Amino acid sequence: MELSAHQHQFESLGIHVVAMTYESADTNAAFTRKHDIGFVILTDENSEYFRTLGIFNEQVPPDHRFYGIPHPGIMLVDRDGVVVAKFAEADYRQRPAIEDVLTATGSLLADEQISVEQGPGLFE
Repeated sequence: MELSAHQHQFESLGIHVVAMTYESADTNAAFTRKHDIGFVILTDENSEYFRTLGIFNEQVPPDHRFYGIPHPGIMLVDRDGVVVAKFAEADYRQRPAIEDVLTATGSLLADEQISVEQGPGLFE
């Protein structure tokens, strides 16, 4: 919800906000409607993209009901649909600080170092 409140700040930088969960598309659609979310929430029910992006939470055992959950995070996507940054936390109870994400985004844009591998707070 905090991310939604700051969406306009990302858009003013030319950045689109995208969320991804392991929930079903129906669950994500209901959440989007209920909370009036103005950005896309993608579904990765099999956690394939979470593994590829390096944000799959391997601390959750396969027999646990939360198996497949990613580390909480934020991906920033530019106007061309390219992921320009991703932020995540190891602890599922924490979220990346929006202020830190905005600062890093501004720095990446100013330095023209927009890539997934560069910038503070990014997964390698």
